[in-house]
Amino acid sequence: MKNQNPKSFETNLVEKSTKYIDNFRKNIDMLMAEHDYTIKETAEIADISYDTLKTFLYDKEAKDCRLSTAVKLAKAFHISIDELVGADTIDASNLENMKIYRTLPQ
Repeated sequence: MKNQNPKSFETNLVEKSTKYIDNFRKNIDMLMAEHDYTIKETAEIADISYDTLKTFLYDKEAKDCRLSTAVKLAKAFHISIDELVGADTIDASNLENMKIYRTLPQ
C-alpha cells in the first residue's frame, strides 16, 4: 500500500465556488493524482466503498454525498472538509497556517 499519511500536498485545491459537489470531485481527483492513488486505493484508505467513490467522481447524476463520506475522504488526505469541498469558510491566514503545519515534522 502506498503512503497512507500524506503530510503535505502541492495541489492548489478548488475553492471559492458554490458548486460544492464539483469542487469535491475536482479536489479528490487532484489529490488522488498527486499521491498517485487509484480509486480503489483511495476508497480503501478512506474506508468507503469503491462504488460510492466512483459514483461521486464520475456519475454526473450524483448531486451530493453523505457527510460521513466527506469526513472519511478529508481524513484520508489529512485536509479539512472545507478544503475538500472548497467551501471557503476558513480565512486565508488560517488556511496558510494549516498548510505550513502540514509540512512540519511530527
